Parts: sequence; structure tokens; C-alpha cells
Amino acid sequence: MAEGKIRLVVRADDAGSVAEANWGVRQCVEAGTVRNVSLMATGFAADEAGWHLARETLADRPGVAVGLHVCLNAEWERCPFRPVLPPEKVPTLVTDAGHFLPMPGDLKARGFSVDEAMAEVAAQCELLRKKGFALSYLDEHCGVGWISEAFVEKLAAFAESEGLIYASQLLRGLPGEGLDFPARVRNTPPGDYLLVAHPVVETPHGISRYFNLHGQPADGSIARERDAERAALCNPSLIQELTEAGATLATYPEIFTQ
Repeated sequence: MAEGKIRLVVRADDAGSVAEANWGVRQCVEAGTVRNVSLMATGFAADEAGWHLARETLADRPGVAVGLHVCLNAEWERCPFRPVLPPEKVPTLVTDAGHFLPMPGDLKARGFSVDEAMAEVAAQCELLRKKGFALSYLDEHCGVGWISEAFVEKLAAFAESEGLIYASQLLRGLPGEGLDFPARVRNTPPGDYLLVAHPVVETPHGISRYFNLHGQPADGSIARERDAERAALCNPSLIQELTEAGATLATYPEIFTQ
């Protein structure tokens, strides 16, 4: 199989969500496998990401693409995210307690103001830049754009006005399932693909141990799955194995602006 038949964008989502996610993303970036990092301005550890991820890891790796992970929902039942703006400024986006609704579909079903959503997007973008992140793309947490064509149109216009690649629908996902990424590459036809990861470092007292979707058991399984994903991406031989399988690791800017 010819070397480089596939360009693979490996993207780590939810940096800034919790400290364990920041640690997991840092390890994967330092391993060289993750070259695209999507940040949540609404996360519990956005400040920690600004101090450590931005200054200690990404500052020395300008080739790593950093993106705004637009977040307008709070899927974790016991750890709900809140908007960057005061809740009273975005009342159609939040519950009475000031948290986002659980899933994008809940927002669509209830109805929301696109203008409020865009004000929150702009606030998230501004906050990440103030924390020292040089953003190059924009994507969506839980694919929130599907809930409104008008919202997608404004997101695209916002991304263009801010000099960001609107990355949400640009690439097909890498086919297959599981953590044997080289095997998945070997079974994939030539082209450009996206592999989305959510690496965390599982710890006994980490917030990620309390991640559970509404109505699902709070058994720590999500943290364990994400820790296993981190371990697979930090495998010292992974880059060589991906190369031998025919993949070249890439960033959004390398594919869409060069």
C-alpha cells in the first residue's frame, strides 16, 4: 500500500472541559499523534488550559492547529456546562439554573434565539483568545449546527470574519471502530479523513469519573473509555504504524489553506 495514501486529521476534542482532559490532550500532543486541539471555553478547566496547555505545550508546537469547540449544550448529567455570557443574556439557551440544556436536540425542540447563540459563540472565541490560544478553526460540540440552518449560515459567516476554518463538515470520519487505528487505515480507501478523540487521564478523584449522559449509569465507564483512547494515541509506535499503513498525519490548515 502506497505511503501517504491517506491524510488523517487526528483531533482531540473537549480540551478545557476538565483537568483530566487537558492532561490527556497534552500527552497526545506531546506524543505527536494529535495535531488538532479543540477547546471548550465553557469547560471547568478552561483557565487551567490557558495556563498550562497553551503556555507549556502548544507554545512550543506552532504546527498544532487549535480550534474553538463551540459548546451550546451540557450532556453530562452531574457536571453541566454554563455559557460564557451571563445566563440572563442568553435566556433561550439555558435552564432556570443557568446551565445549557443536555443535548442539541433539546435546544431545537424548545426553540432558541440564533442571535443569542451567536453572541455566545463570539464570547467563547474572545475568551479563548484572551487565554492565549491562536485559533485557526471552528467546530461544534455534539454537532450542534444541525439544529438550525440559519445558525449554520451565521457560524460559517462568523468563522470567515474571524479568519477561522469552519471545520465541522469538511472531512469524512475514518471508517471502522476501535482503537486499532492502523488497521482502520489499512481498510480505508485513499482520501482525507478525520479521527475525533476525547483523551483523558483517569484519576480516582477526577471530575471525568462523574461523566454520564442523562438516563445512563454513573459508573465511570466514560472516563475509562477515554483513558484507553489516550493510551492508544500515546503508543510510541503509533506514528510509524500509521505511516506504514499509508496515512500521513495532517492539520486542518495543511489541508484547507495550503
